[in-house]
Amino acid sequence: MKKEINIYEALKNIPQKHQIWFKYLFPDLTFNGGQFDFEKVKNQTGIKTEFPIRRWQSSDEYKNLVALYLSSKSANDLIKVYKIVQEKAITGDDKAVKLFLSVSKEIDLHKKVALKAFTNLDQEQSDEGEDGLEL
Repeated sequence: MKKEINIYEALKNIPQKHQIWFKYLFPDLTFNGGQFDFEKVKNQTGIKTEFPIRRWQSSDEYKNLVALYLSSKSANDLIKVYKIVQEKAITGDDKAVKLFLSVSKEIDLHKKVALKAFTNLDQEQSDEGEDGLEL
């Protein structure tokens, strides 16, 4: 079974110095709101210069982490946009009504993908319980 991984799980699988650096670049991933400064990051990671980290930022690992991060942010942003557009559409703003309908269609598409993913997950889990042996 292939499990979907989120940004927090992905960060657990990389070296700690990269985790710290990534959280420095994207402070909303930390519980305290990202109270990092560059000197603190250097001390925590033992890195003397930015060169090794900048080199890592051009790696596929870093790019994949950024993709996961942005994916999680876009889901939250979609909720915010939906609420704003919904309020304006209710007040009768013509453009907002059209945008609301468009956003609603987009949400329906995501819903269908999610339902399919969860249906496949349920199927995979039930298949794991079957070993093909007859009793």
